[in-house]
Amino acid sequence: MLLRITHDTHYRYARPIDGAQHILHLRPVRTPLQQLLTHALVLTPEPDSRAQRVDIFGNHQKWLAIQHAHSELRVLATSDVRTSPPQAAPSTISWEDARHALSYRAGAHYDA
Repeated sequence: MLLRITHDTHYRYARPIDGAQHILHLRPVRTPLQQLLTHALVLTPEPDSRAQRVDIFGNHQKWLAIQHAHSELRVLATSDVRTSPPQAAPSTISWEDARHALSYRAGAHYDA
């Protein structure tokens, strides 16, 4: 399935602020069942500095700093993603058979 994801946030401050720092988590991750085709990020006003990293969980983080007076901030992220359905299990067993296979028996051999 092809998906287009749009995130649009618009902040309007009560009065102009001198500066701001933000961390964004808007880029979808790639997984075996999800392929990121495109990703675009439009920021208004344009940040004075940016940095990005991938956290320990594989999430993309974008850090930005606006170091001048501004009265609003708009963040527009657009991503195209292709998803695939999970594959069915090759074989299934009844819950009774699973219970029996996983029951503790002293001295019994267990498959890992």
